Amino acid sequence: MESSFTAQLGIVILSATPISLIAINAITKVFGRLNPRLANTSAICTGVTGILTNNINTVKTIVFGGCKVIIDTSSALAHIENDETKEISRIEKKHLGQIDSIKLIATTIALCRYHKTKPLEDIVLSFFRNCEISDFQIKADYEIIANLPSNEEKKLSTVVALDKNSQEIFAFTKGNPKNILEKCTRLLIDNKKIDITPALRRKLRKKFEKLNKQGQKILASAYKGLPLKRLKTYNENFVENDLVLIGFIGMSDEINTNLIPVIETIKKNNIKIYITTAVKDRYAIAAATDLKIINPQYFESIRGKDLEDISDQKLIKMLSNKEKDYVFSELKSRDRKRIIEALNENKETVAVISKKNSTPKDLIEDIKKSRQIISNNNKLLFHALSCKIAEIILLIVALVLSAPLPLSIGLILTIDIAINIIIELALRKEKIKTGDDEKITTKTYIHLLSNGICIGLILSAVYIWNLIRFGWYPGETLSLNSTAFLKSSTITFLLFCFIQIINAFNIRSGGKSSLKTNPLSNIYLLMTMIVVILIAYSLTQFTAIKAFLKLESLSGIEWQIILIPAITILIFEEIRKFLVKNVNE
Repeated sequence: MESSFTAQLGIVILSATPISLIAINAITKVFGRLNPRLANTSAICTGVTGILTNNINTVKTIVFGGCKVIIDTSSALAHIENDETKEISRIEKKHLGQIDSIKLIATTIALCRYHKTKPLEDIVLSFFRNCEISDFQIKADYEIIANLPSNEEKKLSTVVALDKNSQEIFAFTKGNPKNILEKCTRLLIDNKKIDITPALRRKLRKKFEKLNKQGQKILASAYKGLPLKRLKTYNENFVENDLVLIGFIGMSDEINTNLIPVIETIKKNNIKIYITTAVKDRYAIAAATDLKIINPQYFESIRGKDLEDISDQKLIKMLSNKEKDYVFSELKSRDRKRIIEALNENKETVAVISKKNSTPKDLIEDIKKSRQIISNNNKLLFHALSCKIAEIILLIVALVLSAPLPLSIGLILTIDIAINIIIELALRKEKIKTGDDEKITTKTYIHLLSNGICIGLILSAVYIWNLIRFGWYPGETLSLNSTAFLKSSTITFLLFCFIQIINAFNIRSGGKSSLKTNPLSNIYLLMTMIVVILIAYSLTQFTAIKAFLKLESLSGIEWQIILIPAITILIFEEIRKFLVKNVNE
């Protein structure tokens, strides 16, 4: 008996409905975290503290008496560089406490405490404890005679202290290196006090300016001996002049060097990074330089107060130059908003990294994942729609030749749900390289249409040929329970299943030959191929399933009939890719 009109209508509707795509989209909305906007990210705005740095201040440099100690936080050793000879020697950090000048610096830091610089002082004292210099012992060895007044404008803190062992009285001063240097007339080198000449003063100033540019916060130390007789009062003019410079110590946040490969990945994905931070420009520049975010030869540093003098139009024009790097520092929240709005005006899709929402590594992984899914969605679309075009062609041919419809509602649902969904989910896992994501063009639609028509015609030819092989001729009424129909329908259905696998491999390789694509690069698709073959084979082996879907067991020759057309599809696609490649070249 022929299929009823209602059944035929249902089959036609199902053949035009991409059920697999609908199901995958529903699954994504429920379980996925796809952010289509994230996939389009072209610019990243990031802070510095706690993102590019580990938010842990550490001692990096100690400068004293013609030497510079470079501290490697990852090693138990420190490097001492001689200013004159440029020779570098290595010493264990714990032995730094044996150097007299470093002991004096530690003494100054331990005695001259100021509430504004206390966090930095605590970091330095903790470092010195590891160098076997105890600030507790220093405080026990000295008696504080006087604390001179200090304030933010002065940027110095000074104490007068008595050495309980020698009974000598000293002034110890700590603070801003520029202010300290102005108060010093001599420099301590090898326990000798040499006069600070104008040339030496310039040299010393360049030293701490260089450390400043490297993003280091500096505390300088100085001292001088005072008369042995205690005075009733000690005033600033007497105590804080004619000092002897001991040296200075530089600290900075630990740069998160693990981000260097992450930054490279971000750049390879054609995403530009903008530093937008509240910290001072020198710290931001240092972090950006160390992490290779900016080109040191072609960048501009803009502070929040400078941004106030830049109009919105000028800012938009500045940021349109993609060759130039920018570091925005000392910003307020409204400044960051202006920068993001200017980037948006330049058609940039901006992602923001803050300590609250993400890390550079997490963000780029999310961007890559989103781009992969968006790009692979084109593959899903191609796979599902070419299947639907093929089904429609197959049904049209059957209707034109008055043949029974080869695919029932059950078989179409089996192809869409049991076969296509798992194949297309595997296609979503296809890894893409930067620049490999193919855009949908007119050629894509032409290829989609031709691919679907080709598959539909091959399926139709196999179906009609098998019907004729079993004695049917066009226009003849054929029972849906006849061997001719069941065998022909089963062969056509199984061929369609195998073509769906082959089509997936053709699609994943893009314009390249499928034979040149590593099958192990998408292990999900390889496993899916095995599962689909097992499903297709199993459907013809179980009596209950065969009866429900109206399938028949096949002979060896009939399996070969399925294999040859399936290979034809693969050959057709390989020829097409070869021709397209030669035409493009």
